[in-house]
Amino acid sequence: MTARIIGHPLLGQTTVITKNHVDVTVALFPHEWGGEETPWEVALWYGSKDMTWKQLDLIRVHNGIPIKDKFAVDSQGPVLFFSNTLKQQSMEEDLVCYTVKYKKMGDSIWKWVNDDPNPVGDAEIIFHKSSSIIPLSSMEDYISNLSQSVHINFHGLQETSKSPIWTLACPIPPSIALATEPSVERINIGIPTDIIRYFALVKRMNFWLVPRHGRHKFEVGEDNCQFYSGNVESKLEEAILLSFLRSDGMHFVMLALSMDGVEMTLTSGNDGSIVLIGKNENEEKREGIVICAVGKTVEDGIAATMDHAKRIIRESFKPGSVIDQNFNRNEVIQESEHRKTFHDELVYCTWNSLGPTLTSTTLVSALEDLSTSSIYPSTIIIDDGWQSIKSFGSETFPTQHRWSRFEASSTSFPEGLANLSLRIRNLYPWIKNIGIWHGIFGYWGGIDPEDEIGRNYKLRWVEINNHHRSGMWVVDACDVRRFYDEFYSFLVSCGINAVKLDTQGLLNDLKNPKDRRELIPAYRDAVHASLVSHFEDRVISCMSQYPSNIFSPQLLLSSPGHISRKVAMRNSDDFWPNDPTAHPWHIHTNSHTSHLTTHLENITPDWDMFQTSSSGTNSSSFPDYSSYHAAARSLSGGLVSITDSPGHHNTTLLSRLSCTPFKSTASNVPCNPIILRVNPGKSTEVYSDNKSHRILKIRTSTIETGVRILGLFNPLASGSITEIIGLEEFFPFSQSHSHEENEADIEYIIHSSTTKKLSRPISLQTLGTTASKFIITLPSYGYEILTACRIYRIPVPLTLPLPRNPNTNDTINTNSILNNHASENSIKIAILGILNKFIAAAAITDSSISISTSPLLARETPAQELPNLFPNSQVQVQVQVQPQKTSDSGVRMEGYGGRF
Repeated sequence: MTARIIGHPLLGQTTVITKNHVDVTVALFPHEWGGEETPWEVALWYGSKDMTWKQLDLIRVHNGIPIKDKFAVDSQGPVLFFSNTLKQQSMEEDLVCYTVKYKKMGDSIWKWVNDDPNPVGDAEIIFHKSSSIIPLSSMEDYISNLSQSVHINFHGLQETSKSPIWTLACPIPPSIALATEPSVERINIGIPTDIIRYFALVKRMNFWLVPRHGRHKFEVGEDNCQFYSGNVESKLEEAILLSFLRSDGMHFVMLALSMDGVEMTLTSGNDGSIVLIGKNENEEKREGIVICAVGKTVEDGIAATMDHAKRIIRESFKPGSVIDQNFNRNEVIQESEHRKTFHDELVYCTWNSLGPTLTSTTLVSALEDLSTSSIYPSTIIIDDGWQSIKSFGSETFPTQHRWSRFEASSTSFPEGLANLSLRIRNLYPWIKNIGIWHGIFGYWGGIDPEDEIGRNYKLRWVEINNHHRSGMWVVDACDVRRFYDEFYSFLVSCGINAVKLDTQGLLNDLKNPKDRRELIPAYRDAVHASLVSHFEDRVISCMSQYPSNIFSPQLLLSSPGHISRKVAMRNSDDFWPNDPTAHPWHIHTNSHTSHLTTHLENITPDWDMFQTSSSGTNSSSFPDYSSYHAAARSLSGGLVSITDSPGHHNTTLLSRLSCTPFKSTASNVPCNPIILRVNPGKSTEVYSDNKSHRILKIRTSTIETGVRILGLFNPLASGSITEIIGLEEFFPFSQSHSHEENEADIEYIIHSSTTKKLSRPISLQTLGTTASKFIITLPSYGYEILTACRIYRIPVPLTLPLPRNPNTNDTINTNSILNNHASENSIKIAILGILNKFIAAAAITDSSISISTSPLLARETPAQELPNLFPNSQVQVQVQVQPQKTSDSGVRMEGYGGRF
């Protein structure tokens, strides 16, 4: 008889443990079950490269205890649990591997889990030395055969994590006068040492960053993007961020810094070495910089490198320059009222909904459809398709079209932008922001030199590094600020008060170094200044993750004058509704790029639009991915934008993402839903790719109250996936092992968003043990959002008796009564939030718990969720919920309570 085996720590994966032992738990699912439970034996087979492999018998944990809750398990038969403690064999041996064997009691032959037709491989456990100080080693301990061409500087320890920081600097030769391409320097830095796994964020075209993962040997793949197929030779992908998980449990992080006309990237050599690529578009020699750090966690390592990058960028400001003045002034700008409508309310975009052939008629019809469906976005984005464009060359849309004039197309928008926006605001008064799409050069094919825009601004012909076009006409550097100021002023005069700025990576496609050094900074500075002055933060920045833009002060740094003006920046590649394989990849990609983008101080990561109903796609055979995406957006911390096809909506899904304010009796205008935003979510495990047989976990917390949230997503294109989850996964690695002693008795319950189930209380004292674990199964396109709600222990007050017994006149021991009462007569309360939401706790902005023994109070506000616990006591939970601007934002909510 065979069985399915699920292990914790996971088989086929690498787990870092901060202690010298780990509780291993195995769940066994018999493949055949005749209605009667059969005894089984389960054992670990473990070892390392320097020790003999040994057997560790696991002990049966009866009745599924202490596995606290099986939220969903796809098994008709029993699930048997086995556990034991695996100890580190020696202090010198950090890495231990194990596999699992099992057999039915009485059988003579063991069955091995790796004999399965689709084996996942051995589990790897790194026993990480949990010293508070990271040993200060030389760079040669992390990169062997270090190149003599790089100059190494040590910069001390990062203030928070105490991570050591180095820079690797190398000279990049200047571009030759009249050169057609920038000067390129390639340096083989050396080979990373002792790596178990690696994670990279690589360029996808010049528009996006996407994750790559590997094991043991550093080896990025070929850039298979067809956008640049004009290049004859094969080209390896280039990364701006690398992180290596080492066999000692440390994370060695490298960040390639692009600034001042020097673009730095990292790729791999044939022998697994790290190759630095520096491109210099200046006419003078410049220095290329790679920042390195060693962190106890990947988050610590990335934070240390990004903090140092910010320091370098700030120190590069020339005193008195415009940038220096913008980022060092003390002016305080009041937050705009529009901020609450744009970032925190619903956005509707026309792109997948209406496509590039939209018209004013189809737009208004779509808005009427939303109104009829009781969907009230505060912002609409009129995407690609509204502009006045002219074709040239072949008829390929949209790359062979040029922009001709500011006004909308007279064919598809005959009434013009001003009349259209006025009409929309009159018909649908809940729409507060009307935005339009445009490209960085106006349109995909640039500017038509013979029409209105071409005649009013100085143009420049530029060569482009992709096969879709040899070049295009663009507004020249000397005129670009005037161009954007006048265009945006025109939009504002038409009632347009938001912008989606796309195709920004085309700036990095410029071939000629003179064009690059003159146009890239000119466009970036002009666009940012003009956007902020005309639209404040009502901006979506798209296709803008090219290296020098990532490290531009406008994105990387905040300033006292711009704290409240974060713009939404697309976090990775597009939402593709008609490609079933793209949906898990989309969530995987965004949750991994967030490890970098959350360090950009002036942006809010945007995971792109989605559709609340997938029934509007072209194929009826597609699975329903709408709730899958909606759950991910609830964890993203960014905008919630929908692009529903007309007539295909799921309002229930929208209600789970938002709260509706209390309606004012003085207005008949429907209220805009307020999105229940959280802090930006990030993947908990960066080293596993999207094809790994493990659940994709996204960790975040609520903004106001810091409640811990864990999103779970099935990353597989088909089939279910089961995993054992531990409470420690709700906490960042460094925090889950650093709780103070006075926090050890804190307990949590886990609340399920999909099943509404609650776990039993789980104590922080049990972190890492079987007592803090539970098992969950996700179907194809399945997800779950779990919230760790803290339990508050409330001693119920007791009316004290008289000091002496009136019958015997004996003294009564009041302290004894109080102590016994406090220990035996207390209740536990966990505030869940507003239920039927993806993240119930996100609605809570504040809470307090009070208690009273007043019978009058108890009668006026009965404790409905705690009946008959103490008839003369009243527990009142007072919470403040979203939306804050309501007629009564203080709402009494019942929590989960009782005596356990």
